[in-house]
Amino acid sequence: MGRKKKLLKFAEILSFPNVYECYNIQEPVLTGADLQPVDLKGKWRSEHFRNNAPITLELARMHCSMV
Repeated sequence: MGRKKKLLKFAEILSFPNVYECYNIQEPVLTGADLQPVDLKGKWRSEHFRNNAPITLELARMHCSMV
């Protein structure tokens, strides 16, 4: 994927209503699609998912090394 296409894809992902980002790990605050702070601590099930199903968190980390 070319650099321009990758940047467009990242911009598109940030516009989705179910995407949250944290830009500062020293002072963690989630921001939503409109870059406004979102307070979901203890409210994920009731406000984001709106159901009583158990929540499963899957994390992935990609590590690349140039040889």
